[in-house]
Amino acid sequence: MKTKKTSTNKKIFWIGCLISFLLVLSGCMSATPSQPTSPPPTPTATEEPTQGEAEALVELAKEDLAQRTGLDTEDISTQSVEENVFPDASLGVPQPGMSYAQVTTPGYIIIFEAGGDTYEYHADESRVVLVPEETGTPETADIEFEMITIPSEGLQFEIPVSWKSVEGSQAWKPAENDQVYLGFQAEEIEPPAEVEAVIMPSALAPSKQAITQGREEISTNLGDALRYTIHIVDPNVEGEEPVGVETHVILIETEGDTKRAYDIFLGAPDEKEIQQYLPILLHALDTSQFAAQDNGMSVTIFFNNSELNPEAECDQVFPVTRQITPEDDLMTAALNELFRGPIPSEAEEGYVSFFSEETGDILIDVKIEGDTAYVNLEDMRSLIPGASSSCGSQEFFAEVKETIQAQAPGVEKVLYAIEGDPEPFYEWVQLGCQEFNDFCDPAPFRDMNP
Repeated sequence: MKTKKTSTNKKIFWIGCLISFLLVLSGCMSATPSQPTSPPPTPTATEEPTQGEAEALVELAKEDLAQRTGLDTEDISTQSVEENVFPDASLGVPQPGMSYAQVTTPGYIIIFEAGGDTYEYHADESRVVLVPEETGTPETADIEFEMITIPSEGLQFEIPVSWKSVEGSQAWKPAENDQVYLGFQAEEIEPPAEVEAVIMPSALAPSKQAITQGREEISTNLGDALRYTIHIVDPNVEGEEPVGVETHVILIETEGDTKRAYDIFLGAPDEKEIQQYLPILLHALDTSQFAAQDNGMSVTIFFNNSELNPEAECDQVFPVTRQITPEDDLMTAALNELFRGPIPSEAEEGYVSFFSEETGDILIDVKIEGDTAYVNLEDMRSLIPGASSSCGSQEFFAEVKETIQAQAPGVEKVLYAIEGDPEPFYEWVQLGCQEFNDFCDPAPFRDMNP
């Protein structure tokens, strides 16, 4: 009987366990949705910062501004802190060569007043960014620019007057820093070659291997273009530590299967100097234009100007742009325009010169060999006697040389001859035959007589 009772008790025990299990299972099933869940949606924005975070961001921005201005944080007053949603992770302040997550980003616009100036910062939950001044470009406000022309392409843009051309290339460097350069190049790109591989880095780069850091589409005066930031590395050195940085703005024209790439570029040893000189590149882009027009070509020539040069400095000359329909090459056309002197509308603006309609036909020929231009002239000594004086000759040389360099930036030296003979010209301007004029060597002019 004990055995029977034990068996019955065991049955009751297992039945109770089964009932409990079924109840638990039923409860679990009732808590489970009848339909499968979808994966969580991809977020379209970062989490909104809290008020406490806003206060921390204000302090972070103050510390950054104090470092930039040299002021104490106590001298920086907060004018306003406004919530804002930025269109992407750049916070409305994209940096050249950088790519950003295309996700709306909540944050703040913070305005400070310090030392009589107003500063704007943009912030998200973890960082602050100073917004550059939008009014003008202080970096170029006091710089004098001049228009130069790339004759082979009919392309014009402005560069600082103080920048000097780099021999053997269409590039220029500032006098204060020969590690920085602004340049132009154009290349035919034939399939299957890629633009990046053919045109970057530039010929001025310290080595010939580039690593692209960023690429973006931009609009320029010339049309839609691609802007690249590249690091230049030395393939002979282990690792990828850059030895230079370049920013390229490339416009591509396509005709059939062939592409032609036009490239205005800026180079420097590092990112910091690229940023320092970036306004020069942006100015070149803002002033760029193809000289070809429906009514002809555009050339830049140089005259003195009594209003712009009130001190009457002998070698000060100023650019004038003319639209022409050249019958000859661009250089010949430009010099012919120069030798015709200022037209009435230019004279009304103060432009003056020894050249006039009487000297309009004095050019026999001009040619360029290396960095030297050779100018062969008719005998014009009786037409412009004043040009033979010390100051007069300086003005003569400045007008001709600047006009030549506007069409051919690589020219460093200009030599002259009268009807194929340099000696009478240099005796006329009271300089004689010296080393600087190759001792009046007539050989380069022998094939330039009419």
